[in-house]
Amino acid sequence: MPRNVKTALKRLFHSVSILARPSRLLMRLNQLETDVVSLRKYLDTLEERIQEDGRAPLELPYARGCYDQIDLKGDRFVVSGWMLLPERSLDSFALHINQHRVGVCAVMPRDDVAASLPFMAHARNSGFSFNVQRPGSGLEGMIDVRVVGISRGREVAKTETWYRADLSDLFPTPPANLMLRVGGNKNPLLHLMTGIQTYREFWTAVSRHVNPQSIKSMLDWGCGCGRVTGFFVKFSGIPRIHGCDVDAEAVEWCRKHLGPAEFSAISLHPPTPYPDKSFDLIVSFSVLSHLPRNVQIAWLQEMKRILAPGGLFLATVHGESAALFTFPGRVTMDVLREGIYDDVVDRNLGPIVPGDYYRSVFQTREYTFREYSKYFEILEYKERGGNSFQDLVVMRNA
Repeated sequence: MPRNVKTALKRLFHSVSILARPSRLLMRLNQLETDVVSLRKYLDTLEERIQEDGRAPLELPYARGCYDQIDLKGDRFVVSGWMLLPERSLDSFALHINQHRVGVCAVMPRDDVAASLPFMAHARNSGFSFNVQRPGSGLEGMIDVRVVGISRGREVAKTETWYRADLSDLFPTPPANLMLRVGGNKNPLLHLMTGIQTYREFWTAVSRHVNPQSIKSMLDWGCGCGRVTGFFVKFSGIPRIHGCDVDAEAVEWCRKHLGPAEFSAISLHPPTPYPDKSFDLIVSFSVLSHLPRNVQIAWLQEMKRILAPGGLFLATVHGESAALFTFPGRVTMDVLREGIYDDVVDRNLGPIVPGDYYRSVFQTREYTFREYSKYFEILEYKERGGNSFQDLVVMRNA
């Protein structure tokens, strides 16, 4: 608090004791008037900084959501999608471009979201759509896009991503069957938008803990057809980038289209072909969230082996929030009573893995901390910090 404001407060309290002294009362009242004006200016400044400067709060929690479209069309900037919190409904949304608020819209009905979440009463009221005047500058490279959910006049949650005007031209489009295996859809634009959002989440988390320029080698464990790896190759500046996956067809596609990174097909169980302490950074999106508990532990031990001392390991898991969006509330409490639920078989990888290997696994934050901290120092745990659905765990190899 500024010194002049502290002084004003002291004067206010002191004035109470001298009100009974008429000789000094008039002088003190004049001073009080000045002090009240000073306090009002200070409070107005705080209010302006918090609510009126056009910037989204930095520490809003992440919401479940999806961007259907982000596009620059002539002099217009178009953003649409949906956002949802399990515990409350939203009544409007604010769009921020490069940290500046540029538009507000009322909630829009989304029958498709309601159909996929029939047990969530407010799921239908989750859509947003913006068509705003294109900002005058700052749109040449990575554009920071943030949608903030508002409930009863208060900003309560966010989704955020990066966007580029040349996004569709950055990489060749993988075959539809590879996109389907890695992301559950065949839409090339959604494939790219998922990749750039995840890259943003990983890269900003890395930047909070180390100087990115100090990273000389990295591995994308479970790279699939490179939806995240490609952005590291294109924009991170890391000299030596590797990717690995159990999907040999996806690995071969990456070798042909995402050089100079190197890619390896690996088996379903450790070890990998990499020597001890090979990487300064390992990232893994939507891998541990599909491995049963005993397989998770084996791979955590392998990641520790190939990660350099002090290196970072960023991975996503299906946390309690993901369970709430998958099972009705009461069922969620039941399936997570042991801390981890790994009984649901996931068939997305089809014939490339045994029928019961690949699963949809859900685990509590407490379980993740208890088990993962046996191998790594946990630096951050971001609920819905992995593509607005999975939880992001940031770890260091101590």
